[in-house]
Amino acid sequence: MAITPILPIRVAQAVLSIIILGLTASAANWYNGNTDLNISPGEVNFMIFCSVWTMLALAYLLIVPQYLPALHHSYAVLAVEFLTMIFWFSSWIALAVYVGHFVAGCLADPCGAMKAAVAFGAIEWVLWVASLALVIRSVMAHRSEKIHAGGHHDAAANPGGLHA
Repeated sequence: MAITPILPIRVAQAVLSIIILGLTASAANWYNGNTDLNISPGEVNFMIFCSVWTMLALAYLLIVPQYLPALHHSYAVLAVEFLTMIFWFSSWIALAVYVGHFVAGCLADPCGAMKAAVAFGAIEWVLWVASLALVIRSVMAHRSEKIHAGGHHDAAANPGGLHA
């Protein structure tokens, strides 16, 4: 696999996702064992979902073009990128609002983990915005090349730069 400009972004997305998964899992564990409700907040659970979704999305974005090219489609890549970006935006905003609603400040054990998850979630969102922009640019460039070459646009073609 060639190193493309998007590969370092993918690595950062994976690393941050694992960090966020650990932070939110520790907060969820605290809520599940130390509160009367015995349930963690939906905002924390949603960020856990986003971390797991990111791992699945990265698996598709990195493995499928290389080893299963028949399953790789530029519009599917755009959909996965866009959905993941929206998920991260909504998850870090929701958790920030939840943590911000504590009147006397967030003093419980998981508060530091949740605040860190919000900060890392915002960075994760910025990384997904950047990768989405690179993918859109790549798809548009590939589409333009096909049209200017006199060929018809093949939506299923694998545009350059989407292999990572």
